[in-house]
Amino acid sequence: EISKKLTSLKSLVLITSDKCYKNLEKKGGYKEDDILSGSDPYSASKACAETIIYSYNQSFYNDKKNIGLASVRAGNVIGGGDWSSDRIIPDTIKAIIKKKNIVIRSPNAIRPWQHVLDPINGYLILAQKLYYNPHIFSGPWNFGPHLSKRYNVITVVKTLLNFMKFKNKITVKKNLTFKETNLLILDCKKSKKELGWNLKWGANKSIEMTAKWYAEYITKP
Repeated sequence: EISKKLTSLKSLVLITSDKCYKNLEKKGGYKEDDILSGSDPYSASKACAETIIYSYNQSFYNDKKNIGLASVRAGNVIGGGDWSSDRIIPDTIKAIIKKKNIVIRSPNAIRPWQHVLDPINGYLILAQKLYYNPHIFSGPWNFGPHLSKRYNVITVVKTLLNFMKFKNKITVKKNLTFKETNLLILDCKKSKKELGWNLKWGANKSIEMTAKWYAEYITKP
């Protein structure tokens, strides 16, 4: 609503999540035009956000040639400075600090891991494209790693511990009240082809840089 009143606005990039898709354990990854839905409140809220963005695009922005509106969907973004609850990297770091076992719910779950700087790079490229060609680049966009680059949760935790040189015990404790899918990946051909965007860092490098940030935080004077 506020953006509608900004006469100088040229590009509007709204961030949702890869959780906005109806999860069918799709091995080929979800494309931007796949079905939106959510079987848990978080996912449902992201699907709702995407629907609202689409409606505003159709109702208020579609006929304004000088304004670009896009939604961006990226998942499992990692990096230093994240202390959120129920996220694998922050939970692991908190366990390290407290010298406790690391508890994971779904060790074999596969996610599109990527360092926060990579999708942000994509968002900025998209914002620039929207500025010059709003009608061509408006709409939804996926940002994530190549489909063949798949790390499961247990691999991420072990890799993080290895980089940080800690040996905390890892235990698995499934949460039966928390619905979680085993496979969630994105098809990002659109952003790679039309925006010329690609990850600068793979999963291993992303985990290494994340580990470096937290290691420096933990050992700071």
